[in-house]
Amino acid sequence: MLEDGFTSVKYSAIVGNLRDKGYLDDADVERLLKNYLATQR
Repeated sequence: MLEDGFTSVKYSAIVGNLRDKGYLDDADVERLLKNYLATQR
């Protein structure tokens, strides 16, 4: 679970790492980052 105050830079790095390791595909990454950025507005 992510802690409060987690920055988008760290979030994208973690999501990118999960993609690189094969846990997520590109569509998953795009959806997660899009949803994360929408909550930051």
